[in-house]
Amino acid sequence: MTEGNFSLDVFEAIGSQLSRSEVLEYLAAVEGSASHPIASALVSAAKNEGIDVKKAYLDGREHTNIEGLGVSAIVRGLTIHAGNIKLFQRLRLYDDLSSSVLQETEKWKSQGGSLGFISVSGYGIVGYYSVSDKIRSEAKSVVSALRKSGITVCMLTGDNNEAAQMIGEQIGIDSDSIKSSLLPQEKLDIIRKMKEDYGKVHRFRRGLVLMCGDGVNDSPALATADVGVSMGKGAALALESSDITLMDSNLEKLLYSLDIGNRVRMVILQNIIFSVVAKAVVAGLVFAGLGSLWLAICKCSYYV
Repeated sequence: MTEGNFSLDVFEAIGSQLSRSEVLEYLAAVEGSASHPIASALVSAAKNEGIDVKKAYLDGREHTNIEGLGVSAIVRGLTIHAGNIKLFQRLRLYDDLSSSVLQETEKWKSQGGSLGFISVSGYGIVGYYSVSDKIRSEAKSVVSALRKSGITVCMLTGDNNEAAQMIGEQIGIDSDSIKSSLLPQEKLDIIRKMKEDYGKVHRFRRGLVLMCGDGVNDSPALATADVGVSMGKGAALALESSDITLMDSNLEKLLYSLDIGNRVRMVILQNIIFSVVAKAVVAGLVFAGLGSLWLAICKCSYYV
């Protein structure tokens, strides 16, 4: 639903033990190998403030992606973590933040920003940042077209609830249909539940669940959905997990793909009906004594 080109809204160092430049160096070191668009925005921001991001990255080792949460690395003997709130709640560092810092971060969350933190072993959380993304220009019209065609639209995102609700409001997705702060496994569980529930409602005509995504965290859900659609500029793992790949990230091509699917289904249905009718006509002529070998040959030739 968004362009995937994040921009840094704010970055603040916390405490006085490390300077802003030092925190940015650690951030560039740990995010340098990450493929997520947020990582690119953070590295670019560090570079704009004069940080030698290449040297910072080379100082790091054991770069690790923590699925759905963030990244970690060892930099000059210190363990660095960068990621979302869930990561630091798991590390039991989030509750150590002062009320003033929490108040500031809540302000950025309420404005729809994607909030993240960075910690250094021995120092705790040493900085926070907020990034934002632009909504795709075609997102609202695509959601409207999907709903008009009778398709239920839901948003599954790893982003915080405030950002997700703000995006949903602008593109026409009800708040009840938005699931936020999701890990990859949670997205997978929701898709499985949707398949079970939709199958129960449509007893005589099984409903299908389509998942459209572009990130590594979407891959399990893409593979589990009845139809997985990945965006052409998405992560390689997402492309491998999907059934259909859009050649670019224009959501209008999703509508085009659905239209092609409906046309193919109608052609198949028409062929089946014509085949049954033709067989019935030939059988009737045979029983009436009017059938011939040439009639059967002409029928077979038509299908060949």
